[in-house]
Amino acid sequence: MAEIEVKVWAWSTGSADTADFYYAANANAPVWEFIESKRAGGPDLQTLKVQYSLPDGPLQAVRVNFRYLGSQSSCSRGNYNDVDDLIFSATTAAAAAGTVAAAKPPSAPSLKPMDSSYCTTIDKFHKDRCVDICEWKNKSKRKRKSGCYPKK
Repeated sequence: MAEIEVKVWAWSTGSADTADFYYAANANAPVWEFIESKRAGGPDLQTLKVQYSLPDGPLQAVRVNFRYLGSQSSCSRGNYNDVDDLIFSATTAAAAAGTVAAAKPPSAPSLKPMDSSYCTTIDKFHKDRCVDICEWKNKSKRKRKSGCYPKK
């Protein structure tokens, strides 16, 4: 079994916000298989989790479509919706048992700030309530340098 855990920012009571979870066995040509939908369950920062059986495939992907109202979809449109994918490599237990040393994966790219003009839920009013996922920085007097930077 594999688990997908996401942190979402729910609006108001969170009753109209839902996350749709998907997986694809082949990240190079994804066919999104629905796992389940989970309601936010409350306001502000929420953690949602689902489990699924990891399929065979060396390069896989998971997707979460976080939406305000609407219906279940792998990619819904709307001003308050967001879709995020994660691609990862996987191996079977039998193949892993024969492996003596694993290759070190390449380092992750450096993260860039999320500009508050693109993220209506993380603005100057909410910055103090997002302490678990980002930190507000005002790097210069130029507006495009300030924003919510992912925590390290």
